[in-house]
Amino acid sequence: AFGGHGGANAGGMSSRRPNEVTRPLACTLEEIYNGCTKKLKVTRRVPGQTGAVSTAEKVLQVDVKPGWKAGTKIRFQKEGDDNGRGAQDIVFVLEEKPHALFKRDGDDLKVDMTLTLEEALCGFKKPVQLLSGKTIHVTNTSVVKPGQVSRMAGYGMRMSRQPSSFGALVVTYKIQFPASLTLSQKEKIHEALSQ
Repeated sequence: AFGGHGGANAGGMSSRRPNEVTRPLACTLEEIYNGCTKKLKVTRRVPGQTGAVSTAEKVLQVDVKPGWKAGTKIRFQKEGDDNGRGAQDIVFVLEEKPHALFKRDGDDLKVDMTLTLEEALCGFKKPVQLLSGKTIHVTNTSVVKPGQVSRMAGYGMRMSRQPSSFGALVVTYKIQFPASLTLSQKEKIHEALSQ
């Protein structure tokens, strides 16, 4: 189990306790990659001595560790509503927000890269900005087929149990074919490919 802050515990406990309330904790891939601190305001109901229910606000702090996976649970004991049987636990469940470029697959990051037909046949060098903010160049000098995949080890997500280790960047190539070709272009392609 992972340790959190302020009485929080995270782990893969699957048994649901009856006296708990779960809340989603949405994080971007960048936040999960780098780790972050989330401060969450909760309002809890507390019965008074006369039986009247009052509300109290509290800010809970969650330290998201680099590489945590969706579904990771962070438990704050006795910080929820007091329903007469004692205060409930609040359990935050990590959710990954969709990313514009990457899709997470375990410790790997998947990305689609569109190539022109010329790039697919003649080679290319294309930049990709990683979640760390660093830019790398994906290069290839051989012919690339539609759907072909390249794995670049060490450029994926941080591994939560080994923060100095990373998964792979998995690039899937999509080839953009021209809508049409002129007779001259067809003749040049035919001449080049028939040699």
